[in-house]
Amino acid sequence: MTDAQKGIVLDAANLPGWVNVPLASLLANNLGVATFVENDVNAAALAEAATGAGRGCHSVVFMTISTGVAAGIVVEGQLVRGAHHSAGELGNIVPDPRHLDQDWAPNGCLESTAAGVGLASSWLANTGDQLSSEQIFGLADAGNAAAERLVARATDYLAQAALALGSILDPERLILGGPIGLRQPRVSKRIDAVLRSALPAPPEVVPAALGDHAPLVGALMLAAR
Repeated sequence: MTDAQKGIVLDAANLPGWVNVPLASLLANNLGVATFVENDVNAAALAEAATGAGRGCHSVVFMTISTGVAAGIVVEGQLVRGAHHSAGELGNIVPDPRHLDQDWAPNGCLESTAAGVGLASSWLANTGDQLSSEQIFGLADAGNAAAERLVARATDYLAQAALALGSILDPERLILGGPIGLRQPRVSKRIDAVLRSALPAPPEVVPAALGDHAPLVGALMLAAR
């Protein structure tokens, strides 16, 4: 989580000790230039809304699925940040009642079960082998039963998270980014199918037009402002 206005990294789950770090001032003091700090997913959402797959839309949600999972929400060109700068922190969603009342710190339940870090850790726990999420998806595509079970669960969990976004925010487009969101067709197809079957007016599900460059483009846009 990032307080962009104050330039503070409030919490970075995968960076031990990164709590309330005044990153903007630290960089500005050491580099001698004006510095701005923004959550990478928010930056990507702004870029896609302005110049990418969400261009011309009233409201878009950028959902990144990679090592982690999160969303950036843009309505009429403005980011929705939330009261505690944590709007779009999808990793904290609990997609199954069996997971309630468990301690999912620091990454959150959805991230620990359905994102890249969750797939890799689940595979390691079940098999003793250390594989990347890309390798696990490859095994599932090749017919490996254990990989197929993990991937099917993760895909359903991600679709449920997308459904929550669609139900609450009613965006025009849901833009998928990140290595899993962009390069694993079974994930995007499942999300699209669930939204179409469950919502009376589902958003259009599209890939990020700016690809892996979306966060950088968004950061440049913020600096230019």
